[in-house]
Amino acid sequence: MNADKVALKQWIIAGLQIPEVRDGFGDSGYLFGNMIAKYSSADTVYSISEKALKIMKDAHFDLTATHARGNKFLYGKNTSPFVQEHQIPTNVIRRYLLSLDNSQAINAAFNNFGSVSILTREEDQMLKEHGLNKDMPAGWKWGDNPLSRYQAAGIKISNVSLNVKGALKR
Repeated sequence: MNADKVALKQWIIAGLQIPEVRDGFGDSGYLFGNMIAKYSSADTVYSISEKALKIMKDAHFDLTATHARGNKFLYGKNTSPFVQEHQIPTNVIRRYLLSLDNSQAINAAFNNFGSVSILTREEDQMLKEHGLNKDMPAGWKWGDNPLSRYQAAGIKISNVSLNVKGALKR
């Protein structure tokens, strides 16, 4: 686990010990969700959908290099053909963490957060059309495959990964 993930995990665990955070006071729902999203984003390897991979290859994007998370080809509402999508939506993780009441279960939960996948904007729209942009498929439970919603929406993830570094984007 890299230093960013260690720090964010400690922040999240500490926040869960504060009753006012658990109750959503002081804009803590937003802050808590942001820390969860940053934790998943702090991985140094992101998966890539097959469609996104094709676009990258067609653009001669160097898949062997380690790229900044904020690379304009990879990130940016108006500058990138891609979205960096959390495999398990932040609100699903937040609800799950808030349902736990002991530190052992909370610590174990971090093993199942999933990472980030690079999808095309069209694939992101497919998630929305299937009602999966902010939720997991019906019947999914914590610890199941984090890629389940992609599979349910017909999005195929390639075997190629993207190495990333740098500032965490949200």
